[in-house]
Amino acid sequence: MRKVWQAPNQAGLPESTVYLLRDGKVYRSLALGNGNWSKVFNDLPKFAPDGREYAYTVSEQTVPGFTLLSITGSSGTGFVITNRARVLNVYFVDWNGTILRHEQTAYGGGVTPPEDPSRAGHLFAEWIGNYTGVTRDEYVRALYQRLPDNALTTGGFTIVNAAVPMTGGRVSNYGDCLQ
Repeated sequence: MRKVWQAPNQAGLPESTVYLLRDGKVYRSLALGNGNWSKVFNDLPKFAPDGREYAYTVSEQTVPGFTLLSITGSSGTGFVITNRARVLNVYFVDWNGTILRHEQTAYGGGVTPPEDPSRAGHLFAEWIGNYTGVTRDEYVRALYQRLPDNALTTGGFTIVNAAVPMTGGRVSNYGDCLQ
């Protein structure tokens, strides 16, 4: 019995439980994992008490994030079970529904968000949604904060006219501080 994975990252693959079926009923099971993807079902009786030959097959417990591609072989030649990592989609969506980026990742993987988007009269705040440890298709949306009407955005900085001098006073700008 051998297990084959079609996954971009072979490190940290999940444990797999394989069932040996004798005449269609579970007869034994094996746990495969921790890098040991090959085991043998030993001491299998070939014939039933009535003299007929047993039919052995295998099945596998569903592995989260993977699709069972095939089970090949036989009890005589050995079974090979092949699983493929499911590919999941992550969409980064702007305020108006425009898809800014579409990325794909394997189950449990993650993607890098695009550069922070811009929107007139608003300041980008954060991405809302899951784009790390992905276990389903995800839509991640841009969240913005509305700027006051008197805000000035220049050179990547936003300045809000918040200081009002009293009669006879003055406002001085020292670097990024207002006094």
